[in-house]
Amino acid sequence: MNIKHKQLLMASALLLLLASVQFAMAAWYYEKENIVEVQGVVHPGGFTSTIINVELNAGQYVSKNATVHAIIPQESNVEFYVSSVENETALEEYNVTVIIGNEVVGTITSSQNVTTTLPQGEYDIVFQVNLKAAVDVSEETTFKITIGVRAEAA
Repeated sequence: MNIKHKQLLMASALLLLLASVQFAMAAWYYEKENIVEVQGVVHPGGFTSTIINVELNAGQYVSKNATVHAIIPQESNVEFYVSSVENETALEEYNVTVIIGNEVVGTITSSQNVTTTLPQGEYDIVFQVNLKAAVDVSEETTFKITIGVRAEAA
């Protein structure tokens, strides 16, 4: 065997070795289009609702708290107000104190609203409802006070 044949044989062996390595490297292939999936929910800005049930005797004073969760999507001017009252004569007086983050923001009455500016964020707003039943109630009477909210971008 001459040198040229040896070189040719050696080159062939190297090419065969290289081809087998490339074949081994390319033999495994994997593809999967969904290894991470992100799912979620976007909650709209706004306020939850709640109901406070109260029973009073004539002349009795009661104070009850309720918490409403608020999502404020951008800095907003927020106004809380009495939107309606049914059978107001059953009550001698009533008011609702608005508390945000342990700070009294104001007190809502039939003639007074509470206004504040809230930055973007989530808030638990406490409404402390203070009621005094009328003394001269002669029969069982139901009443209903509804508090509303208006929020507008500042």
